[in-house]
Formats: sequence, structure tokens, C-alpha cells
Amino acid sequence: METFVLDTSTLLSAAFALSVIVGSTEVVKRLLKRRLQEDFVNDIAPLISVLWGVFYGYFLYTLGAIYPLSLALFSGVIWGLAGSGVWDFGKKTIKGAFLDKRK
Repeated sequence: METFVLDTSTLLSAAFALSVIVGSTEVVKRLLKRRLQEDFVNDIAPLISVLWGVFYGYFLYTLGAIYPLSLALFSGVIWGLAGSGVWDFGKKTIKGAFLDKRK
């Protein structure tokens, strides 16, 4: 049985993946808000994030960084869900708790 070593390169690559996914999702949201209703775009944002995560996982699979394909796609789904959770946490919790009280 193989052991999984959690080192700094693994942590940095996960942080990089999350930042790429969150940033890409925000770009798509802003582009879609010009064409669609804002509430609808906010409702589908987690789906957009998961799709970006799956795309990123598949991209890493094609580069040979993740093998097998099922692990790459599963990692992409996890990164997409984590990316949408990070954004919601920051938007609702941090902004609501700290920034809104300063007014």
C-alpha cells in the first residue's frame, strides 16, 4: 500500500489550483452577469466552479501530472467544490462579520 506524503509542494499546488478555479469562476460570472440575471448567475456559480475544477483536473491529466483519469476528474470536482466554498465563506462570513460592521 502506498502512503501519501503531504509536503509543501502538494499544499502549494492545491492552493494554486484553488486560486485558478476561483479566479476563472469569477471571470465567467462577471461575463454572464452582463447577459443573464444576477440571481441566476449566483445560483449556478458552484456548477461553474466544479466545471472549471474538472477542466483543470483533466488538463493536469493530459500533462501527465495526475494519473489515472478517474483521480484527475475526482480531484477536479473536489477543487471546484472547495473553490466555491472558499468564495462563499469569504463573501458571506468575512465580509459580513468585519467589513459591514465598519460602516
